Amino acid sequence: MKLARDEMHVLTGGYALDALAPQETDAFERHLQHCGPCEAEVRGLRETAARLALAKARRPPARLQQRVLPAPPDGRVYQVWVIGPAGTRSAGFLSGTGLALTGVRAGERVGVTVEPAGGTSQPTTTPIVLVPVPV
Repeated sequence: MKLARDEMHVLTGGYALDALAPQETDAFERHLQHCGPCEAEVRGLRETAARLALAKARRPPARLQQRVLPAPPDGRVYQVWVIGPAGTRSAGFLSGTGLALTGVRAGERVGVTVEPAGGTSQPTTTPIVLVPVPV
């Protein structure tokens, strides 16, 4: 499928929601590397989608939350990482209120490690969670 350059700009919403066909995704990702306005729009749409998802989220029962999301050991934090071809970068810390990630690209992975309080510039432990971002 061959899309004109102007047609690429209308694909931001579909791309942000991972709703494009594989050929459209490939073409749009090439376009995205050179189009700042589209990159900014995709980032904003993903941030909005994340906020909407949080607005509908329900807090799990306390007994489940204690079994699945225990506090880190004393003096440690759960640090979130985005891991991709360009390297590994910190995306913040998990807390009792959660975390909304932005700027994560298809093909990257999101990992969580247990790090010293205050965090580190690079992971020092093996991720306890590693989730691929769908292409």
